[in-house]
Amino acid sequence: MKDFVIVDNFFSEDILSELKQYCLVKPFDATNVGRWKELTPDVNLVSQEELSVNSRLLLCDYLYNTPTTPFYKNKLITNCKVGVYKILKGCNLYEHRDYCVISLTVYLSEDWDSKDGGNFYYINSEGKKIIVKNCFNRAIIFINDENIKENSYNYTHGFTEITGDAVRYTLQLFVHVGK
Repeated sequence: MKDFVIVDNFFSEDILSELKQYCLVKPFDATNVGRWKELTPDVNLVSQEELSVNSRLLLCDYLYNTPTTPFYKNKLITNCKVGVYKILKGCNLYEHRDYCVISLTVYLSEDWDSKDGGNFYYINSEGKKIIVKNCFNRAIIFINDENIKENSYNYTHGFTEITGDAVRYTLQLFVHVGK
């Protein structure tokens, strides 16, 4: 198994422009999503906004057809779950595994300051905690190249507490195979 791959300036300006519409907190965002309550029991606002069909098609086309992305010509990318997560002050994400064969996180908060926290981390193959600072348009990518039938999935990971008042926006994309 390999470590996560970090890529700065991941998306083109066209894709970033398309995703900007999802980087707003809206009144209906005040709900917890899926397993988030289990992973962040004291959090008041964690929400996910699914991408529109048009946005999803543009994103998948970009990932699949851009030779500089690790998803170039990867047919699995056309069958993915993708959304923009919005997370507020006080939230952190406990260590967990995604149990997917491909995971992608891209930071979309343009004015994020290092004092705001919310940094991704993972435990590498040597048991060391690796912290990846939150930086606009930075991608954190894991593609499982192991035998997925053996249930060998990605690393344990999470993110540190958000300590500032800024909203942490991230695009999250997951590809699951099988069940």
